[in-house]
Amino acid sequence: MTIKEKRVTLATIAKEAGVSVGTVAKVLSGAGGNAIRVGKDTGERIRRIAARRDYQPNHSARILVGKSSNIIGLLIDSQAPMSTFRILSFIEKRFSSIGYRVMIAEAHDDVQSFAESCRTLRQYGVEGIISLAHDYPGNEELLKKHFSMSEKIVFVGQPCFNTPYYVEIDHPYAINQAFDYLVNQGRKKFSMAYFNNGSYAVEQRKNAFIQAAAKHKVQALTLPIPIDDIDRNIENITNFTVKNKFDVIFAPDDFHAIALPAELGKHNLKVPEQISVIGNDNEPFARLVSPKLTTIDENAEGKAAAAVEMLFQILAGKTPAAKVISNSLIIRESA
Repeated sequence: MTIKEKRVTLATIAKEAGVSVGTVAKVLSGAGGNAIRVGKDTGERIRRIAARRDYQPNHSARILVGKSSNIIGLLIDSQAPMSTFRILSFIEKRFSSIGYRVMIAEAHDDVQSFAESCRTLRQYGVEGIISLAHDYPGNEELLKKHFSMSEKIVFVGQPCFNTPYYVEIDHPYAINQAFDYLVNQGRKKFSMAYFNNGSYAVEQRKNAFIQAAAKHKVQALTLPIPIDDIDRNIENITNFTVKNKFDVIFAPDDFHAIALPAELGKHNLKVPEQISVIGNDNEPFARLVSPKLTTIDENAEGKAAAAVEMLFQILAGKTPAAKVISNSLIIRESA
C-alpha cells in the first residue's frame, strides 16, 4: 500500500532548513517585505529544498493576503488554426520566463461559453486575460455585451467593438510586398481564395488584396470558399485559375497552397514558371515541400510579445494604445 505524502508547506521547508516560516515565505513568495532579511546562502538552501520537495505555492492564500497570483488567463477556440496555437505557445513561453503561469479556457464558436470562462478565470484569481477567441461573425451584439466593458483583457486581433486594448497585424503590408515583387516579374492576373466565414481578419486580408490590385493597376478576382472542405476547395481554386488564366494565386493558407502545384500540373500549368502561388501563415512545412512555398508570415511571436507587454501595462494602471504589428513576405520557390 502506498502512503500519500502530505502537501509540502512553508512550515515543512522551514523545519528542514532550520529557519522560520517567515524566512521561507520571504524567499519563495516575497512575503515580509524589508522586515525580514535573508542571507544569500540561506536563500539558496531554501530554494534547493523547495525544488527537491516539489513545493507548490498556495495561490489562493496569496490572493487573500493581497499578493499577485502570477496567473494569466487565455481564451482560445479549440478548433483555431495552428497559427493561432503558435501565438498561444509564444505567450505561454514569455510568461513562463518571468515566473507566470497561463490558465487556458477553450470552446468552439460559443461566445456565451467564453464569457462564462472569463468569469471562472477571474474566480481563480487570474491577474488579466488575453483573448485569441473573439472573431465570431453574427455574434457582434453578444460579444459587445460580454467583452466591451471588460477590464484587464487584451485582444489579439481587432475585436468588433471599441477598445484600445488589442494587437493587430498590418495585413496590407506583406500583400503589397507581394504585388511589388510579382508585378516586377511581369505577372498581370491575380486571384485570391478566401474563407467565406466572414471573420474580421479574413475580410481585412481580402480588402488589402483588392486595394493592392487597384494600386498596381492589375486584373484581380477573389473566390470565396468554405473553411472545412479542403479537397473541394483545391478543385475549385484550380478550376477558377484555369478558366480565368490567372498567373498569381493567393491561397487562404499554406495547407491549400502546397496542394496547388500538383493540381495545376494536371492541366499542364507549372509553378512557378507560369503561375506563382502564395500561401499564408508560414507553417513549418512551407520550406520543406517542393516547390518551397512562398508565404506570408503573420508574425506570431511579435503578436504574442505585444499582447503580453500590453497586458502588463494595463496591470500597471496605464492605458496603452492599440498596436499594429508588421507581417512579412517570405519568398521561396513557388513564386
